[in-house]
Amino acid sequence: MGIGELLWEGTGKTQIMIVKKVDAEGVTVEFTWAGEVKGQGKAAGFNGSIIFTGETSGSHKQGGGCNYRPGHNVYV
Repeated sequence: MGIGELLWEGTGKTQIMIVKKVDAEGVTVEFTWAGEVKGQGKAAGFNGSIIFTGETSGSHKQGGGCNYRPGHNVYV
């Protein structure tokens, strides 16, 4: 497989967002994202759903940007 080779394409959207923490350091939000994917190239025929739950935080000290933290996903 070459670097940058397309394996899946699809669409998805955020299902739910929960504010977990608000303090002087900023805001932490947990979100769940779900999408339908279709395999391309070497992954052709591997079609399904992906559900991902993760956390992100933003702070005025970062200029309002986000700090992504790894989460968990399930391929169905």
